[in-house]
Amino acid sequence: GWQPIAEVEMPMTAIISMSKDGTGTYYHARVLHADAKGMKAHEDMGFHEGWGICIEQLEALAQQLAEA
Repeated sequence: GWQPIAEVEMPMTAIISMSKDGTGTYYHARVLHADAKGMKAHEDMGFHEGWGICIEQLEALAQQLAEA
């Protein structure tokens, strides 16, 4: 549920889950905002694209660690 950790400009709660999916991993990110205005502001800042980039970077790092 909604549990922001601090008073910040854009409070949110992120719920990240990962589970096995065949030979890979299923990643699901859910973000809760205080209100629709905060959600819209976050979307306008590039939230979806930014989180997509983060997961691609995490995947690259995981592959590097697996090869090491």
